[in-house]
Amino acid sequence: MLPPLTGRERFYRYRTGFHLKRWGHIASTICGIVAAAFLLGMLLLTVADVVLRTFFDYPVRGVYELIELMLAGSFFIALPCVFLRDDNILVNTIDEIVPRIVPVLKRIALVLSVLTFAVLVWQGWSAAWDSYEFHDVTADLGLPKFWHWSIVLIGMTLGALAALFMLFRSDDKGPDTTEHRIEDRV
Repeated sequence: MLPPLTGRERFYRYRTGFHLKRWGHIASTICGIVAAAFLLGMLLLTVADVVLRTFFDYPVRGVYELIELMLAGSFFIALPCVFLRDDNILVNTIDEIVPRIVPVLKRIALVLSVLTFAVLVWQGWSAAWDSYEFHDVTADLGLPKFWHWSIVLIGMTLGALAALFMLFRSDDKGPDTTEHRIEDRV
């Protein structure tokens, strides 16, 4: 059994938004699991298509369309996960030269990410609505293209919300060594 939290640790949790970090971790895990499920579906569908095509000369009908749908799901649902885990690809060019402005640059990047996602969702919604109104379907299976757009828009909206969450949650003090010790007590 873990010892009770000290007053300092309770204050740390309150001050740093520990519960916000926890919810961010939960949301990141859910998005990661859903994206992994899409990826697993792509893998299994591809293996089934190859095996059926090779050994039985019976390919899976519409496999490319289903893979396309699952690829959109695995990529766009993983976007919020990347933001919430702060695992974006970085190139450390300024870190060594002027380390004090790195937190400001990170916040600017998050603001630009939110704005970019907002524009992409706005324009994507227009294209998705056109796809819905004109009953666009895929060529082989006749799947409504609106489903593709729905996954893309959900992922980009969640990505914008995740970047916004990180913008208001992020602390400018760099990595915190006490976070791991306190998180172990949850």
